[in-house]
Amino acid sequence: MLCFDQCSIQTQTVSEKGVTYYSALPTDDMAGYYQAMTTSKKHQAFSTMPISGKSVMAVPGIFTVYGSRLIAAGYTQADQILALYINAGKQQEQFLLQLTALTGANNSKYMMDAFLGVQAFYQHFLM
Repeated sequence: MLCFDQCSIQTQTVSEKGVTYYSALPTDDMAGYYQAMTTSKKHQAFSTMPISGKSVMAVPGIFTVYGSRLIAAGYTQADQILALYINAGKQQEQFLLQLTALTGANNSKYMMDAFLGVQAFYQHFLM
């Protein structure tokens, strides 16, 4: 979670082709601190709307190949991925390990997108 309002960070926003990029730029007192976050339309739709009835393909970072692997492993609904997140104790490392094992993913960016989407949904609806 980025702390733009509590930290002394300058922000820059760039929108391009439906994707908004938020960049935290380091200030003098942060000595090289840099963090970036991408929020896609899929992430926004997933994290701000009810999850019931959504396919596993609705989870950010889960596309055709990873989705078909999840379906083959018995994970057909997005709420099952939410349950995986909760069972992992809402811990990033544990969730990513389990999701990577299920999907056979070799791209951690997609798995991180899934984590951030599920985490945002949980924080929006269940906290």
